[in-house]
This record gives sequence, C-alpha cells and structure tokens, in this order.
Amino acid sequence: MKIIHIVSILYLFFLPQNAHTEISSKIFLDEIFNGCMEETLEELPLGIHYEYCGCYVNGLSQILSLEEAMRLGLDVERVGDDEEAMLDLLFENEEVTNVIIECAGKIM
Repeated sequence: MKIIHIVSILYLFFLPQNAHTEISSKIFLDEIFNGCMEETLEELPLGIHYEYCGCYVNGLSQILSLEEAMRLGLDVERVGDDEEAMLDLLFENEEVTNVIIECAGKIM
C-alpha cells in the first residue's frame, strides 16, 4: 500500500513539470510578435502582415511552454541569418509547422 502512495506523490510532484503550459508572458509574446514583424514580407499588405504575426504568436503561445519557446528561439539565433537553416529548425517541430500553415491559410 505504501508503494501506491509513494507513486501517487511522485506523480503529483512531476506532473507540473511535464504538463504542457500556455505562454502567458506578455513581454515574451511581444518579443515574438516584434521579431515576426521585422521580417519583410513586401508582397503582403501591412495589415495582413500584422494579422499573420498575431496568429503566429497566438498559435505558439498555445502549443509551446515558455521553456520550449526559449529553446527554439536560441536555436534560431544560433543559425543567424541563414534563412534556410532557420526554416528547417521551425519545420522540425510539427506543432510549429501546423501553426505556420494554419496562419498562412488564414491570410491567403
């Protein structure tokens, strides 16, 4: 009986660390939005660009934890100006890929 109690306590102890949480830091989300807006999309009207970036930030905030987003951001920074490598990093994560496709579909 003690083993069940210990397993239950361990489960409760590790649950918060393993649970997927939504990013709720306004400062962090603003940084993602501003980074998105810095990308030049000359073929898109500015309002559509805002809409895409808002969709992208909203999507990321719902699928990534703050730690996951920070790790992804650091990986993107490591590749620097290599746009192809950056896209490869983003598309390695299926959830991020789905957000990009969903947001692109909304503005098309």
